[in-house]
Amino acid sequence: SMFVGSEIQLLKNLELGGAGVISATTNVTHSIAREVFDNFKNKKIDNNIFEKLCLIRKAYDDSGNLITALHYFLSLSDKRYKNLLPPLTPLLPDKQKELLNKLKKLEFFPDKNKAA
Repeated sequence: SMFVGSEIQLLKNLELGGAGVISATTNVTHSIAREVFDNFKNKKIDNNIFEKLCLIRKAYDDSGNLITALHYFLSLSDKRYKNLLPPLTPLLPDKQKELLNKLKKLEFFPDKNKAA
């Protein structure tokens, strides 16, 4: 089976007979990626959902370090993700703010991560 490493290539992969996506960001986008996958299999392509998935991935890519950005985002609900091993370093505060702003605009900021 052929898997792509970025959600941005998911639909093209499926169109070419691929099996799906294996990506670090699917740790947080899994339900949207699954919806894109299921819609494709059911011949109900929804470009709005796919575009949202791609924009979320791009927000992480634009952070400068996708893995560090994921750790930061996950640390908002589980402090253990603040523990990084070299060569990783914490996401810079300006990049944290930029990432959260992009995710909020995409309405991809789970309720449990919102301040009370």
